[in-house]
Amino acid sequence: MIKNIYYKLKDTENNTLLTNHLLVLFFFFITSSASVVKTIFFILIFLFILRGNYLFYIKDALKNKVVLAFFMYFMLHIISIFFSNDILSSMSYTKNMKVLLFPILLFSYIRSEFIPRFFVSFIVGMLFSEILSYGIIFELWNSPFYNNATPSDPTPFFNHLFYGIFLAFATSLLVVEINYIKNLKFKIFSILFFITMSLNIFFNAARSGFYLYIISITLTVYLLNKNKFKSNLKYIFIMFTTIILFSSYFSPTFQQRIFQAKNEISSLFLNHNYHSSFGTRIKQQIDTLLIIKEDPILLLHGVGAGRSMAKLRDYTKANPNDKMISIYNHLPEVHNQYAVSLLQFGFLGLIFLLNIFYQILKFKQSNLLLRIPQIVFTVLLIFFSIHDAALVFTVISIFFIFVISVTLKSVASFSIKDFTLKGIFYYIIAGLFLLVVALNS
Repeated sequence: MIKNIYYKLKDTENNTLLTNHLLVLFFFFITSSASVVKTIFFILIFLFILRGNYLFYIKDALKNKVVLAFFMYFMLHIISIFFSNDILSSMSYTKNMKVLLFPILLFSYIRSEFIPRFFVSFIVGMLFSEILSYGIIFELWNSPFYNNATPSDPTPFFNHLFYGIFLAFATSLLVVEINYIKNLKFKIFSILFFITMSLNIFFNAARSGFYLYIISITLTVYLLNKNKFKSNLKYIFIMFTTIILFSSYFSPTFQQRIFQAKNEISSLFLNHNYHSSFGTRIKQQIDTLLIIKEDPILLLHGVGAGRSMAKLRDYTKANPNDKMISIYNHLPEVHNQYAVSLLQFGFLGLIFLLNIFYQILKFKQSNLLLRIPQIVFTVLLIFFSIHDAALVFTVISIFFIFVISVTLKSVASFSIKDFTLKGIFYYIIAGLFLLVVALNS
């Protein structure tokens, strides 16, 4: 029996189908369970190894410039270990960054007919998260998954930064769906879901979610119809104004976070006070530039993978008048992906990082329904990287890499007709099984 299962899984067709079904579940669980996502990771790697013929698939994937850009950025992590003053720490950090290699695996696996399922699965996952979020807002229940969730910060699974960018990207997908979907019931449902999700962003404590949402919707509308964009701008402005006014009256979280942002910015510029969320991010970027200025040789090789925050701590300790050490001691990473790359790998690191974004944005994807999420999520991550280490091993970096990998394939059309009740039932059973395995492993 085990031998039969082995040969069935080794068969290329069966292996590929199972992988794509697992990816459907990945896109659902990415918004809710890191443990299930890790379990799916291990299964995907196992299936890739079992399939064999690695060199063929790796060579074929690396012909794609986007896949190659991710691979080159990972190799920079490997090389930087030799320039690190803590080799074990850099090796551990680099091990976590192996997600950068997943485009190689996914490129050879993804079947075009499954792509609609991936995005629908993500939307359903976000619907589940949003229901829990509104329950937390109205104090109907507490989140059993994320202890920090409160009515003023109603993120059911992850911290508000991640939830904010998930919401911003999901609203973009819903705008596309509303624009193309033919079924009236689905269209009405999608419009209602878009409205509730838009409001959810402004009940969320992540200030980044506010502006990422505006970028996401504006860019999506532009890409859908560039010729009518100017005439659509007034409707976009009316919608944003309505949502912001509504949030100003009915969302204490939105009011508080905007007021807090004003205070942090004014305190930073008037009193040079860096002891705030905004101030700390600015101080980290200033210190990064000062470190490079004092030791220009770092532009050649950096301090090594995973050593950027340690370098900032050492720099702060060496300056007795700097009072940031108490804050830096509690930060795992520099809150700027560009600063992280510059400190860890030098100027070449920054170039390799920007090359990932460049290769994605110049990629020729003929299908607009794939090109839109490809561009929108990339632009969101470019902005997100200004105030957070977006490509450091987090749920956001994992999701970004998987979304981009999916959009490198071509698909004739989007349809959810291939979802059957029987198929949905099997996905639910498989999802519950993975959840049990993940929670007990």
